[in-house]
Amino acid sequence: MSKRITCPFCHAETVVGVKRVPGEEFGKFDEVEYCSLCSAVLGKAEEKKAETTAASSSPELDKLSALLGGEKLAEVTIEKGEFFKRGCRNCNNFIAHPFKAVCSATGKEADPMGDCALFTPKTEKKTPHSSL
Repeated sequence: MSKRITCPFCHAETVVGVKRVPGEEFGKFDEVEYCSLCSAVLGKAEEKKAETTAASSSPELDKLSALLGGEKLAEVTIEKGEFFKRGCRNCNNFIAHPFKAVCSATGKEADPMGDCALFTPKTEKKTPHSSL
């Protein structure tokens, strides 16, 4: 399955490798093809990979839909609604501290990603003192 080419940089017959490199956006990675002898980058691998996966994904979905009784599979999207906004970190009672996060309504330690019945949405953004 490995692809053999003549490298345009070192002019030797070599096997093309694929490695992940940091992308332009934070946390994103790109796959690039490289020469396994001289490590020269030959180009991005995702364009070629996207073409092959688009062509091969439909027969797999057809097999799966046949297994499920011939029904077409619907595409599922999850939208961030009110449920995701109700976390303690978005509550007016949440007090953030470097060592311990506290709920001002109960006086107990609060989980920033948790939720409770005393949730009240933040009314205004608290900004540092700008007059100093």
